[in-house]
Amino acid sequence: MLMFVNGKMIFPVGGYHNKGIFSRTVSFVNKRRMKKTCFIFLITAMSLCFALQTSSFADDLKGTFLDLKVYLEQGTSEETTEDVGELTAHVIEKLDLIKDVKDLSADQKEYLRTKLTQLTVMAENRVDPGRNGAMLAEAVRLFPEDFRLSVKLEKAYVELGQYEPAVKLNGEVLTRVGGKTEDPELTTVFCALQGLGLMMSRNLSAAKDSFNQVLDRDDKWTGGYFLMAAYYLRSKDYKRAEEYFNKCLAINPNHEGAVNMLGMMRERGMIVADSSVGQETKK
Repeated sequence: MLMFVNGKMIFPVGGYHNKGIFSRTVSFVNKRRMKKTCFIFLITAMSLCFALQTSSFADDLKGTFLDLKVYLEQGTSEETTEDVGELTAHVIEKLDLIKDVKDLSADQKEYLRTKLTQLTVMAENRVDPGRNGAMLAEAVRLFPEDFRLSVKLEKAYVELGQYEPAVKLNGEVLTRVGGKTEDPELTTVFCALQGLGLMMSRNLSAAKDSFNQVLDRDDKWTGGYFLMAAYYLRSKDYKRAEEYFNKCLAINPNHEGAVNMLGMMRERGMIVADSSVGQETKK
């Protein structure tokens, strides 16, 4: 029942209609407050979870970088007594945990770039090219604009016979330097890549000329000897192929490709089982 006081309509206290409207009003207000409270709680919880995840990620990254630093210091030390191959494997494992160098400080990035370059040089003739190539692939993933790391990865691709990724990376590197460079290492790799392409197209005579140029430019790179051995193997000159595989092993005894190829040749009777290792080779 409605009542009028001083010309204004009011709800009588204790009236049925008053109770109903008051109850519905309180219920509506409480629901709004509850929703607002739940929303604030949800946002707070999400912010807290994000903060905890960020803190956890930062701690994990810090731990990964510190572990990586230990392996890099050991691997780049001239006095290290550790197996460089094992250290390289550890470095690959830790690099895989770093998704992007933007999460590192400027000093950390520069340190990592410098040490990785040094380690790849140390590992080049001491570690199997496959493992060194895997480390270089991780390094180039993190530092795609680094010229030196890219060239070394290209060398690894060529030595492993991975022609297509080598050609692709070579194009990227040449584009980066404007198509012109007098860098001796890149020039050597280009000759090797050219020879590999010629050999794959069965132009063996031209391929041999390219591989000879590679060895003239760098007679300490196992890739040149391995590719020349592959040329002689394809030419069915097994004795010469054996000599070049042995020369490759004389430089890097951990070269799994040369070990496997010699093993295959012995199993198939292409060479005798007691052939000497590490013979000097005349180009």
